[in-house]
Amino acid sequence: MKQSIITLLISICVLWTSCEHLFRKKEEIKLRVSVKDSSGSLLSGASVILYANPAIRNSDAATRTAGLLADTTNGAGTVEFLLPKEKDEELVYYATVSLSVGQVNWSNLHDSGEILIGEDEKDDFEAVITVFTPAELDNSMTTTGMKVVVQDQFGNAVPAATVCLYQNPVASMVNVYSCTGSVASGTSDTDGVATIFNLSPTQTYYINAFTQIGGVTLGNDQVFESVTLQENRLTNVGTVSISTVSIAENSSFLIVNIVDSGGVPIPDSEVCLFLEDEAAIEAQDCQGSLRSKVTDDFGLVVFTNLDSLSYHMASFKDGKKGVQTSEKPLNVNERRLVQIALE
Repeated sequence: MKQSIITLLISICVLWTSCEHLFRKKEEIKLRVSVKDSSGSLLSGASVILYANPAIRNSDAATRTAGLLADTTNGAGTVEFLLPKEKDEELVYYATVSLSVGQVNWSNLHDSGEILIGEDEKDDFEAVITVFTPAELDNSMTTTGMKVVVQDQFGNAVPAATVCLYQNPVASMVNVYSCTGSVASGTSDTDGVATIFNLSPTQTYYINAFTQIGGVTLGNDQVFESVTLQENRLTNVGTVSISTVSIAENSSFLIVNIVDSGGVPIPDSEVCLFLEDEAAIEAQDCQGSLRSKVTDDFGLVVFTNLDSLSYHMASFKDGKKGVQTSEKPLNVNERRLVQIALE
């Protein structure tokens, strides 16, 4: 009887092209990734890393240590991963591939790198990733991206700096030493270059960068100018500079946003800082103020390197005035946002 059962099982297996999946755990599936160049040739020795989401993948460009799984393609240009998968579960991974031979570098970071394994998949799953040289990259783009160079004040490249993209210039100023409120981010490589993909060509982005040097968080004191991108192209948006000197002392900022009664930003409005609240209330212009500036196109001014004191503000334009007084001193390294409505 036992021999008959064994014979039956063997006969059943022969009906399938492969019986390997029958002997795996039910919650596993094999992902086979093939890496090819733009001509279709398979590439051996390519590093393949799988990530849980594209944000982690993009931010890991410099260190390449945050992936879930990593391996190198074999002589046939393929690599296999055994992945946990429950019945009727859909899996999504985001891959990055890199390969250097001599002076030629290949990368797939121009696209999403998405690998979608459907809920009905239960056998081996095949995925093909095509990589491109930098010369081929621009003509092969399937998403919109930007390249940013991060440098110090001496023009030296700053590796491992975090680059944050914002849709709002106020957020980019307030959160200059973090990516809070950002819509995308990336990390600069050893040449100080951060490349960020899957962006919108119709969106204006505002850029900030920061890093850690000697335990001190360093960043750029002013918001980087707004940038727009070419669709399905990698746009080089220039250089953002960050300070590599300690900013731990005397670096408090006031960011003042001047708006009308409906909250619309007012450009070209004069903004004055006073140390006495009565001076701000009674002022008819900025004469006698501690400092003064004129708002930009977004109704913004930034007062930097302020002491830990209480500041009172007045703003003027076209016969209208707005006042903001506060007895709360600035904290060291604080970036405080103040909005004043002109009436």
